[in-house]
Amino acid sequence: MKHKNRYGLIAIIITSILLLPSAEISANENYYSNELGLKLSYENYAYLTQFVNSSDLDVFTQEEADYMIEHVENDGVETETKYIMTQISSKDGSVLTEEYLSEAEMKDTLNGRNIKVSSNDEGISLYGYDPSKRYATITTDMKKIELNMYSVSASVKKVMLKCTWLSIPKCKSYDLIGFRVPGYYSGLTIDINGTENVVGYQYYDGQKIKYDHTSDNIKKNGRGIGVSMNIVDSVSKSLSMSFSVNFGTSKDPFAVMGSYQHAVKNLSLSKSQRYDIQVLGMGDVFKFKSGVDSYYDNTPGLMVIGSLDV
Repeated sequence: MKHKNRYGLIAIIITSILLLPSAEISANENYYSNELGLKLSYENYAYLTQFVNSSDLDVFTQEEADYMIEHVENDGVETETKYIMTQISSKDGSVLTEEYLSEAEMKDTLNGRNIKVSSNDEGISLYGYDPSKRYATITTDMKKIELNMYSVSASVKKVMLKCTWLSIPKCKSYDLIGFRVPGYYSGLTIDINGTENVVGYQYYDGQKIKYDHTSDNIKKNGRGIGVSMNIVDSVSKSLSMSFSVNFGTSKDPFAVMGSYQHAVKNLSLSKSQRYDIQVLGMGDVFKFKSGVDSYYDNTPGLMVIGSLDV
């Protein structure tokens, strides 16, 4: 018995030694890659994902990731997050959009309302008791929106807005994501010369649709840029949308307003693009032409402010 145990122990030691080089090699191999040519070792991937969601690495080039690895601890990441609940009445199409500090707070509010709404009580509406709203059903959509600003060079910020749906929306039409920069910033450039500088994604049920700088869904003016994304009709399990744009400027500090607007009624691509990017627009970004604003839920906007390394 002792003889067998000794040989067994020797075999285990030899096996462990043989595995060491393999483990060391795999740690240095390309652990992550994306369509823009980015390749990261496990070590760099683990480091970057302390500051960037793993799914958001889709929009980074090698040069941008290398810059972040070197500077992100000093530069940091500017971010703002909101939780939004939109309720729509089937009786008259009235829309109530509310902002919450957390997903838990939003769901607590919803659970409290469902005591009444789900019982189909007379007069229950989005805004309180109203006999004219008898037997109206209430559709509830919930989403989390995040606006992030990353330093990807000394004078360029990558700004990304991401909407993660916490419940699959009933209306699946052209939602909007857009950015606006205050007009007093001179020297601003919105770089759309390459896919890596302007890119959007719709992630649904494990699949994705890409929107690059050549897409007809993208609209731009001197104050900002927006994209229309048609939510896939068949989505049933998971849905998120993101839009990323590189902004360059010589001014410091640098502010960007971001807006996500959900369509509560069906509309065409051309109608969804009947907007200008202006101050006092919906979400402080989208100034719609007459009548188009009624198609959207008026989600509150977000803002991030960052400093440049100049």
